[in-house]
Amino acid sequence: MMTVRQSVSVALAIIGGSVIVGLPSVAGAAPKPPPVPQYIVQFSAIALPPSTGGLAFHSTSCAIGPATDPIVVQCQETGTVRFTASDGAGTAMVTSALSTIDWKFTLLRTSVASTVYRMVGKGTESVGTTPVLRRVKVTGMITVLPTPDPTIQGTEDVFPLPIPVG
Repeated sequence: MMTVRQSVSVALAIIGGSVIVGLPSVAGAAPKPPPVPQYIVQFSAIALPPSTGGLAFHSTSCAIGPATDPIVVQCQETGTVRFTASDGAGTAMVTSALSTIDWKFTLLRTSVASTVYRMVGKGTESVGTTPVLRRVKVTGMITVLPTPDPTIQGTEDVFPLPIPVG
């Protein structure tokens, strides 16, 4: 299809007596690859009994690693979630030998009857013994299993955010 359009354009330009220079088309350009997360976190957590502050949780298993490297280390994830009829919000912190990531997030239920939520949040990351705070975005899918004991499972992608100029 693209070759036919280019041939027609060239033929019309020659008939009209003008010279045309072919430029690559945006439609033919390769799609931009999706961004690669700095870290991927996979966790399973048990929730404490609900309180007025929300549903507190702490991980029973947690692993974090760079998306482009097979290094995976154990981590600990803690946080609090407050649910509404259709969504929720909360805070979380992941601590590991690689980094400490602290963020606030919102949850959006994937369907009316589902216990799966899309999580999006922003926070900071500190690496090493000297706390150097970097801004990060954290996205992922969280599943809440209410019975027999409330558990939360999820996979979170951590992306560095650009440093503000100024």
